[in-house]
Amino acid sequence: MSGAAVVAPCHLYHLYDVAGRLLYVGMTGDVDARMEQHEKAQAWWPLVDRRWVVTYPSRGACAAAEALTIHLLRPPHNVAVPDATRCAALTERSGTEIPAAVDVVVEVDEQRRRADRAEARVAQLERALERAVRRIADCVISWVRYGVPTLTSTESSTNWWLPPSDGPDSSGARSYTTSYERHGHGAGTSCTGITFPLPQTWWHSWPSS
Repeated sequence: MSGAAVVAPCHLYHLYDVAGRLLYVGMTGDVDARMEQHEKAQAWWPLVDRRWVVTYPSRGACAAAEALTIHLLRPPHNVAVPDATRCAALTERSGTEIPAAVDVVVEVDEQRRRADRAEARVAQLERALERAVRRIADCVISWVRYGVPTLTSTESSTNWWLPPSDGPDSSGARSYTTSYERHGHGAGTSCTGITFPLPQTWWHSWPSS
């Protein structure tokens, strides 16, 4: 067996609040155990909403990244550590560890920002989809309640679902407007004023087979 010392990986963690603000940065060999310690000991722990963890191949590289991250991003709950102590930890590291730590710190912060933007965009699209579904449902309800003529044996099998025609326009197309107001049921529906122009030929029946 080799006599070389085993270098264990080390984890740098960022803790953020619900608004995405950085609260605290730390390093540990066991993230879950460290989170339990924070939960028991830190008054600011209830503010934590998410965490971001980066694993380094050595404790030295992780310590350099931690010192640099705190120096650049100034997490409010790391202020108890004097700047001189952090700078000493940073300057003790080798010239190769510090540039690598700089790159990772910048990349991690940018990834976190991209993730926050993506989450905000997804939430925005979900709200827009919900509004669109409600609008479609309102339109369907108005058609069913107020715009669908009764199907009789003499009507076309292809046009029974259309609301009464507003008549052909100058281009020869018929327009169908779905709205409560048009049918005398008052304004205010989200469907009011929505017009669906259809070519006149669409009104014609398909040839019977």
